[in-house]
Amino acid sequence: MSKTSPFAPVKAKIVTFTFQALATALVKAARLHEGIWRVGFRFELRAANINIGGHQVPAAFLPIVEVSLTKVEKAAALSVAAAAVDPAARIITPPSVVN
Repeated sequence: MSKTSPFAPVKAKIVTFTFQALATALVKAARLHEGIWRVGFRFELRAANINIGGHQVPAAFLPIVEVSLTKVEKAAALSVAAAAVDPAARIITPPSVVN
């Protein structure tokens, strides 16, 4: 009987998203049901000395520190309409029954 080792190598897998797919997921997570929302990113510039081939050299890093949604007037490549991707729940009441 073969047993799978808990230390077996993990197969590499990459899942990619378009900006609109990311905007859709964020709109749903924020429970937004109306308006056009654009995904955005905030970057910060960082500097450090790094070792390359045994030599210290200055380097710059540009990390993403925040992902945001901004309500906009027009749809574009980075935006989605909330009503289309996360419509508000509609409560339908049955017609009253007359005896």
